[in-house]
Amino acid sequence: MRFLSVVFLFFSLNAALGQTVLSLPSAPKAKYDAASDRLSYVLDEAIQGGSISLASPKIDFNSFNPFIRNAWPAEGSERLYATLMFQPLDDEKNLYPYVAKEYEQDGSSVTFTLRDGATFSDGSSITTQDVAASFAVIKEKGKRDLREGLESVEFTLLDDQKIRFHTKVNQALSAEQKFKIGWLPIFKAPDLNSREQLKKPITSGPYEVEHFHKINYVQYKKRPNWWGNSLWFHTNRYNFERMSYFYIPNPEMNYRAFRQKKYLLRRELNPQWWHHRYDFDAVRQGKVEKKTVRNDQTLKAGGIFLNTRKPALKNLSVRRLLQSSFDFQQLNHTCYFDSYSYLPSLFFDAKIIDFSKNHQEKSQDLIHEMGIALEESKNSIVTSRLERPVQLIMVALVPAHKKILEPWKMKLKKYNIDLIIQMTTPGEYFKRLQTGAYDMIVVPQISGVDWPSISKSLGDFILRAVDTNQSFERETLRLLLKKIQSAPTDFEEKLYLSVFNQWAFQNAYFIPMWFRSKIDYASWLKVKIPEATIGQSDIDHWCVAA
Repeated sequence: MRFLSVVFLFFSLNAALGQTVLSLPSAPKAKYDAASDRLSYVLDEAIQGGSISLASPKIDFNSFNPFIRNAWPAEGSERLYATLMFQPLDDEKNLYPYVAKEYEQDGSSVTFTLRDGATFSDGSSITTQDVAASFAVIKEKGKRDLREGLESVEFTLLDDQKIRFHTKVNQALSAEQKFKIGWLPIFKAPDLNSREQLKKPITSGPYEVEHFHKINYVQYKKRPNWWGNSLWFHTNRYNFERMSYFYIPNPEMNYRAFRQKKYLLRRELNPQWWHHRYDFDAVRQGKVEKKTVRNDQTLKAGGIFLNTRKPALKNLSVRRLLQSSFDFQQLNHTCYFDSYSYLPSLFFDAKIIDFSKNHQEKSQDLIHEMGIALEESKNSIVTSRLERPVQLIMVALVPAHKKILEPWKMKLKKYNIDLIIQMTTPGEYFKRLQTGAYDMIVVPQISGVDWPSISKSLGDFILRAVDTNQSFERETLRLLLKKIQSAPTDFEEKLYLSVFNQWAFQNAYFIPMWFRSKIDYASWLKVKIPEATIGQSDIDHWCVAA
């Protein structure tokens, strides 16, 4: 998404909506066409209204803007803002008109025309001044995956309804830059200049803040007669009138608060608790419903990353020993009721693994063409005790991960490896993650708007951890990332992703991470839900049951 070669966007005309679709070069044909009246992952019929409440394990929040760095945004605050264009969760490489009703483009610029009737929660119209202010904030303070690649982009206000984006010297504006601009969240311009650190924001999205206390709770109320309700992709979305999040960081107190009905819906992330602690009276009496829902979110990745700058991990054989000795499948079966999924991959998507298997010959041709040397793992795995003791520090943030890693820690002792699992605060964790100050680090989930952006984040983690003396490996990584960013088709993108995954696995730069392909819920509220959910967007597509 950040490869800056000159690649042109193509148009995909949706006759029913009379609008164009903004697409990445590698995008498949737009999924939604003239016959589309709703998204494929929402309910066929939904009841509007009702209230739902959840609990957050976080301590507090200091912002209602989830798009800027160095902030702790309130849970659910992404629902406060509309974007220039809309990105379906199952068609992530195509953007559909949202705040912008259409766009025009040439090789050096893209011009958006705003939708008539799009308003903020204070009743004022969304204008190009607001779009310009939003762009300036994201460009300066936005999270990296939002701002990266926009350094050279500027804008020109044509009128209140039209804004043109272009480079500083009118050079080509890449397809990836145009796509990223299309994903821009829209803020109220004067709101951005407020010196008040935490106040109710003026919102462009379906909800507004009704009440909050920064260490206790936040409550959102759906905007009456919100302008976006009439758009086809909002059919049967955002059905609840109110959404609330209570901040209860202690896991035991959080669980007990649910049993006492202090909040209504609980996502249970602990498989052992799910199997042993949900037989209380309210469950047996049918007052609390238990549901297990398939999670179809594919744009996720993660792993336990190894730092080859550290002396003990320069040795490929030692890294492969660590990789092969982590027998999560057995642990998952004996301790976690097979609740987790586990793939030999950076990517939490079995389709990428299947793609690699189905196109092995093409992958091998590409590996040889790029001059990538891959040694079979079985030829360089240490199977006996190391002559000298090795101490490794594993940095982790989530307490549950320590419990999962403890059996592996014990197993490594027989190889003369002392694994120290070091739990950190969020601030310390992210500092060490960004600077490479670790032997190994658990990165449970990396998400993004598409696979190129995710692979870029993965590449950054690996690059920080690759020994500077390994110049060939560093250049190989940069070349692979460049190929992924510039892939002209979906097929080639998947091909380079599979080669990247194979290269990183064979060099043992990471140990695969477990993940949940199903989510367990307990609810005091009778709810109607789709067959599957996609990530943490679940309640956006639920409704109260009749």
